[in-house]
Amino acid sequence: MPETPVPRNADRINAALNHLTQGFAAFSVWSTLPNGVCKCVKGVDCTSPGKHPIPKDGFNAASVDPERVATMLKAGSDPNYGIVWPLGDIIVVIIDVDGADWVQRLKELSVTRGKLPATKTTRTPSGGLHLFYIWPPGVPVPEGNTLHGFVTRFPMKGYVVGPGSAINGKVYAAVGPEEMAVLPVSWVEEPTQKPLIVVSDEPSAYEMPDRVAVLCADQCHAGQATR
Repeated sequence: MPETPVPRNADRINAALNHLTQGFAAFSVWSTLPNGVCKCVKGVDCTSPGKHPIPKDGFNAASVDPERVATMLKAGSDPNYGIVWPLGDIIVVIIDVDGADWVQRLKELSVTRGKLPATKTTRTPSGGLHLFYIWPPGVPVPEGNTLHGFVTRFPMKGYVVGPGSAINGKVYAAVGPEEMAVLPVSWVEEPTQKPLIVVSDEPSAYEMPDRVAVLCADQCHAGQATR
């Protein structure tokens, strides 16, 4: 597969502004030199080159104002940009699908949880995916920041680098539809039905009997049974 050309800074600005029209807020993120070294003051010692926020207050500086976002991204360092979903009635969760075995893990989850619908997706330079889903209405948002072992970003609780940004010449590329699908309830709720019989060492639990009595088929007297 041929490499995706690295967008110009003007392209990144336009991509960030387009995300504002989709409901996201955006802010500036450090980019890298051609050799992959971060342009921030830490340089070669940076542990998150091309991924961490430029503003001092981090992703909390994310704005929905096109003029403010454009000003942040017109800096001479040709910054990348990050996106977050603001707090509001609609909740969007961003699932960071990554890791050496993420393809197999998604396949296994699709068997038990059902297939995920196509949605807005970004392919990351590491080969993973950012999946953008609308959280099912009426379903409580979990306290943590993971879903089935994958890192998640809920509104104003985290950010991802936006498509069109690049690290060491490798691009965050939009590979799915622009629309966001609703995450299936089967992916966010655990079964609520409890088993009829619970096998446990606890004295308060029900236990399977050693033998099961079978009633006679020809109207046996009460209490009579064959074993």
